[in-house]
Amino acid sequence: MVGKIIKGSSSGQCAGYCLNHDNAEILCWQGLDIDFIQAETLASSEGRERLTLAREMALNISRSFDEQASLNPAVDKPVGHIPLCFMKEDAPLLDNERMRRIAEEYLRLMEYSDTQYMVVRHDNSKGNPHVHIFFNRVDNNGKCLSAWQDFRRNAEVCRKLTVKYGLNMAKNRSNTIVNDLHGRERVRYQISNAIDAALPHCRDWNTLGRTLLQQDITMELVRRNNGEIQGVKFGKRSDSDGHWYEFGGSKVGRKYSFANIDRALKTGMSLDEAQQHRDESERQGHNPSHSEAITAAIGILTSGFCDTAPQVDDAERRRKKELEKKKRGIHR
Repeated sequence: MVGKIIKGSSSGQCAGYCLNHDNAEILCWQGLDIDFIQAETLASSEGRERLTLAREMALNISRSFDEQASLNPAVDKPVGHIPLCFMKEDAPLLDNERMRRIAEEYLRLMEYSDTQYMVVRHDNSKGNPHVHIFFNRVDNNGKCLSAWQDFRRNAEVCRKLTVKYGLNMAKNRSNTIVNDLHGRERVRYQISNAIDAALPHCRDWNTLGRTLLQQDITMELVRRNNGEIQGVKFGKRSDSDGHWYEFGGSKVGRKYSFANIDRALKTGMSLDEAQQHRDESERQGHNPSHSEAITAAIGILTSGFCDTAPQVDDAERRRKKELEKKKRGIHR
C-alpha cells in the first residue's frame, strides 16, 4: 500500500476526476453534498450517463466544499487528493468494506478526519485496486490541516496499515501501472522509472543526462546566484495530453533529490539506500550529504548539461552582499 499527497485549488475538477471513471464506487463520505441514490446509481452507470451524473455530482460536491473552504481564504490550495494504491496480489482481500475501513483509518492516523471527505474506489485494467481520497484541507472549524512532514507521516501510516491488514509491501514505483495515469502524474512516474533504470549503468551526471535524453527527458542542474549547485530538475512532454511538465528532483519523489542521486552515482548504492543514509544523518542532527555532493559535482560537470561554477572570491561576495542590502534598504 502506498499513498501520494496532492494539493490543489479546483474542487470541482478533482471531484469530477474521482467520479468519472469506469467502475468508480463511492465507499463513504462526510460533510459533502452527496445524494445517496445518485451514489448508488453511479456504480452501475456507463458512458454518457455516467459522465452526466458524475458532472452533476461533482458540481454539488464542489459547492459544499467551497463553502467550507471559504472559512479560511488564506489557504490557497484547499483541495486534498490522496490516491491509496494496493498491490494486485491484495485484490482478493480488498472488498469495499475493508477498503473503506483502511481509508478511514488512514484519515484518522493522518489527523485528516475532522473535515469534509469522500473516498472513491477505482479498479484498473491491470487488477491494481486503489481508492482516491478527496478531502478539504480547511477543517470543520475553519483551520488548515497540518502539512508538517505530511509526506513522511504518509509513508509511516501506509507502512503501519500495510502490516496491520496483512497486505503486500510495495518495493518501488515500478509496480505502478503508468498507463493508467494521465498528465502530470504519468510524466512524474515515467521520469522516476527512467532514473531507476538508468542509474545502475551511470557513474556521473553527464552519462545520466545523456541516457535520460534518449527517452526525451531533460535534466538540468539548478544553481544559485553565486554559481553553487542548488538542486536538479527534470522535464518531459506528456504523451497523454501534450503538455510539458517539469519537476525538481524531490518533487519526482523524495529519494530523487540532487544529494541522493549524486551519492548513488558515486557509490553505486541504490536511491533507497542513499535516502536511508540521509535520514540517518538527519536523525543524528547533521546532514553533510548535500553540501559534500555539491562540492564534488562542480568538478565533474561539463558544458554538456551544466556550466562549470564561476569562481567568486570572498571579498567580492561580501561586497555584493553589502550592495544588495543597501539596495533593499535593510534597517536593523
